[in-house]
Amino acid sequence: MNRYFTIGVAGHAGHGKTALVQSLTGMKSDKVREGKEKNYSSQCLIAPLQFASGVQAAFVDVPANPSYLKNMVRGLYPVDMAIIAVAADEGVMHQTREHLQIVQCLGIHAGLAVLTKTDLADEEICSLAEMEINDLTENTFFADTPVCRFSTARPDKWGHLLETIEAGAKKLPPRQADLPFRLWIDQVKQSAGFGTIVTGTILQGSIRVNETVKIEPDGWQSRVRFMETHGIRTGSAAAGQRVGLNLHKIAFQSVKKGMVLTSPETGSVCRFINAETGLWENAGRPVNSRIRMRLFIGTAVVSAMLVFMDTDFLEPGRKCLVQFRLSRPVSCMPGDRFAVSFLNDNRLVGGGRVLAPSDEKFRKAKASSQIACLKALQENDSSGYLGAVLDRYPNTPFSPADLADRSLFPESVFEDEIRRGLGKDKLIRVGDGVVKRQQYEKRLREVRALFKKPPVGQKSIQPRFHIREVADRLGILAESAVLHHVMAWLCAQGHLCLFKGYYQVPAHSVRLSADYKNLASSVMEFANECGLKPFTAGHFNKTHHDQYEKARVEKILRFLVSQNKLIPLEGGKFITPDAVRQIRERMVSFIKEQGKFSIRDCHDVFGYGRSQAVAVLEYLDETGMTKRLENFRVLGPGPGLPEFQQQKN
Repeated sequence: MNRYFTIGVAGHAGHGKTALVQSLTGMKSDKVREGKEKNYSSQCLIAPLQFASGVQAAFVDVPANPSYLKNMVRGLYPVDMAIIAVAADEGVMHQTREHLQIVQCLGIHAGLAVLTKTDLADEEICSLAEMEINDLTENTFFADTPVCRFSTARPDKWGHLLETIEAGAKKLPPRQADLPFRLWIDQVKQSAGFGTIVTGTILQGSIRVNETVKIEPDGWQSRVRFMETHGIRTGSAAAGQRVGLNLHKIAFQSVKKGMVLTSPETGSVCRFINAETGLWENAGRPVNSRIRMRLFIGTAVVSAMLVFMDTDFLEPGRKCLVQFRLSRPVSCMPGDRFAVSFLNDNRLVGGGRVLAPSDEKFRKAKASSQIACLKALQENDSSGYLGAVLDRYPNTPFSPADLADRSLFPESVFEDEIRRGLGKDKLIRVGDGVVKRQQYEKRLREVRALFKKPPVGQKSIQPRFHIREVADRLGILAESAVLHHVMAWLCAQGHLCLFKGYYQVPAHSVRLSADYKNLASSVMEFANECGLKPFTAGHFNKTHHDQYEKARVEKILRFLVSQNKLIPLEGGKFITPDAVRQIRERMVSFIKEQGKFSIRDCHDVFGYGRSQAVAVLEYLDETGMTKRLENFRVLGPGPGLPEFQQQKN
């Protein structure tokens, strides 16, 4: 049984909701002055009550007048139980019906109907009123509990009502106290000497004094200086409790109703919400796709465009998949309930639940994969959702935690689904997540095919690609974890090797034609003649009177690099590993003797000037042999020798 729970009290204006709460809790209502004259409250009245069993309840008396629709929805949103108050002398009224619809729309599944003001009607009138209530609540959760009678003139009868409420509380599902903290802000106050104070009901998790919270959707972080529950200072609060939090260094003007307090590591801010939405039968008219409506979600109210995914218009009494394109970002999570109304109309006409917050617009071209994911969520099909997500994002591995964050299902459900998929060899692990084996093997074949043929427009002896070029040719993002996993696997199996950030076929598997063999021999002969001096393809061609095509020379240079016979330098220059070893020995000897090396010492050490030496010096810095300090160099931590990584079977 929950230790804390919240009860929302709704009903037609003037049907005794406030008197009911005052009588049961002993708290007096501070009505707005103009509300007193018209017999209705404009703000929610919050009143605590502790039962004999130790269970603590918070009654939320919501305003009934349509002018305060936002406050009414804000008050009912976090409640665990609902009480529908119906005056015996008036019976069921139109606001009674509307409030019943709203209670059901917001996902409240426990409560009871209370017949108030029974002292103003005789037994026959009371019986007729009860029959009206039973007819109204037929096929709802209210039908599970008999109608309770209440009169402020008969305090001796209040005990039965309290017992009925406590019995209903015992049937409530447990609060999610082990989840990250989350609270919708429904009031913001400013207190002299303390600053900004926000209040709300904790939906899940718990909070302690001095803990850090995040304010969504703006993302600011703050510390909880102190907190109160119903005016009593406390050091901690748990799910189900009404709480007021004093936020450290947060301006009063920067926090508003409708914002969310969460743990720093959680929160989901979005501009698009994919949801299951229904239009009530009394909505009055059908609506077309791309209509603008008001969305009531949590304590936030925001205008949004509705884009229907599986239909062009929605008839009253029907449901469909819809994307809300919000006028401003909100923080929400899968499973959050909401209601909608037409713009400039204080009457709700429908509602539903969030299936998936999104950061991308719904587009007809990609409708099938997106709708498949949402249909699985709509039907509570965890296996179907896992398959649909992996089909939609074949280049992204998903862990159980990733899937749980995006859906209505707990992490344990996906752990079981993934275990079964791995056992049937339908899934493959990539890092902490999984992808479909069929999709992975398809990507593997595409990569291997790419390295079997030369780049477009070239007759290369050895295809050589940077990871971004591979991704571009395959039409995926270079950051894809699946692509990186595929490339690493191919290297581990000896099908590819990685050198200087480029993937290529291992050198031992490449056979040169006779022409290329002769060219390779000439290049190496020329490189050895250059000694410690680096050279370029153009320098080689010029020395040989341009008898070779420059493109062929560049290809053979890349090949010799892959065989570790040449080392590439900046500016398209090359040098032999033996030359680098000699330069290293000279640099070590010079710096040990002189203490440092400057650019003016190039002639003494290398035998040539600055223009040729810069590329060599940068290579020595890059490999760690030297370390640059302002305008001179000292010995670094590394050996300065060429590196070549080649994975073999």
